[in-house]
Amino acid sequence: MDNVDVNAATEHGVLVMNSPGGSTTTTAEHTIAMLFALARNIPQAYETLKDHQWEKSKFKGVELAGKTLGVIGLGRIGSEVARKCQAIGMKVIAYDPYINTDAHLSSGLALVEIDQIFDQADFITVHVPLTEATRSLINQTTISKMKDGVRLLNCARGGIINEKDLYEAIKSGKVAGAAFDVFETKPNIQSPLLELDNFIATPHLGASTVEAQRKVSEDICRQVSDYLLKNTVRGALNFPQIEVGQVERYQHFVDLAARLATFISQICDGRMQTVSIHYSGEVCDMNLNYLTSIVVRSLLVPVLGEGVNLINAMHVANRRGIKVQETRIR
Repeated sequence: MDNVDVNAATEHGVLVMNSPGGSTTTTAEHTIAMLFALARNIPQAYETLKDHQWEKSKFKGVELAGKTLGVIGLGRIGSEVARKCQAIGMKVIAYDPYINTDAHLSSGLALVEIDQIFDQADFITVHVPLTEATRSLINQTTISKMKDGVRLLNCARGGIINEKDLYEAIKSGKVAGAAFDVFETKPNIQSPLLELDNFIATPHLGASTVEAQRKVSEDICRQVSDYLLKNTVRGALNFPQIEVGQVERYQHFVDLAARLATFISQICDGRMQTVSIHYSGEVCDMNLNYLTSIVVRSLLVPVLGEGVNLINAMHVANRRGIKVQETRIR
């Protein structure tokens, strides 16, 4: 979504969807490829051969079997990387604050605190989104907690690993090497990291396979078709998720919500300040974010016109200082 201004799209009532599942396997495989290349100095060795040099003794690598891999983020891609690395004989430990410690994980995968990752892992790979909480997650302070000779991988988002701090850690020998598919800014061909012999990188190739591009294209076409023909919303970044058949199942609630809100907007005088919606009974099993958007849109349309739709209704209300409250009564 790097090239889409989601906030601007929401403001204009434009639905924004993505299809992340199509590139899961491809991105996980690219991470594994970078892992092997990092462990065995494959790009560096190839470069010397291209220069007509045979420097076998210069590129002594390390085995992956028996090493500890720390996976930060056990989403779709992180979980796939963990599974594949277990298959090649690595001990895999993982950190994800959004996974219950009682959750069923693949056999042999240990869920630990992040400081245990830093303390125990020989290789660390990050698979989290870039947020304020994850920006510079790996920095001078956290690197100091790691094993001497640790190797780091980032095939997720640039900025999760602080590049300046990583540069200094590689130069000092604290970090034995690193592999990036992403940078804080892109395209980036000027990074000081590229001057280091034990740093390897690719130009954001994680999802760049024939299969992934085709699957993502098919998935997004299917999502748009389902939205236009069935009122189903999947993969939306600025609208509640609505599964196939859910709108039809609760259509009477949708109609009632719209009628009540339209009626209320006509009988109420003065400036709208607060909208309080109380849900009770069977409707509580529905995606209430969707119904709330129906209510808010129906309240605002008589006043603001057709420029308000389900995508931007909550945004418009927030911009106008209207407080929206939901209550469930079961």
